Amino acid sequence: MTSLRSVLAFNMKVQRQILGISQTELAERVNTSTNYIALIKTEKGLPKPEMLERIAVALEIQPPALFATEIRPLAEMLAKVHKGLAPSSPRGFGLRLFANLLFGDLAGRRRYQETLGVSHHPQAPE
Repeated sequence: MTSLRSVLAFNMKVQRQILGISQTELAERVNTSTNYIALIKTEKGLPKPEMLERIAVALEIQPPALFATEIRPLAEMLAKVHKGLAPSSPRGFGLRLFANLLFGDLAGRRRYQETLGVSHHPQAPE
């Protein structure tokens, strides 16, 4: 059985790679120390719910995605592929959108729908 700490550390790492940010930048976004982020990464710390929410916001995902396990094989593949792509390249952009959809990022869904020219707001009945 995989521990919550290892799942959290893995998902944070993958999402950081997808966003192209360092641990230092994540710490700045979360408004915490790099040492605290390192404790999570090394599975020596498990954040409180309030901190998990801040981490999720910083990583542009929904909080439950921090503990998702069913997507691990696909996430590993995405992280490897994305690592070699410039975030601003068309492939990098598309992969980031897909990864954000996979990780439950609502803003990512909106960007994806906008890219396809699909409205993300339901039409009000007339």
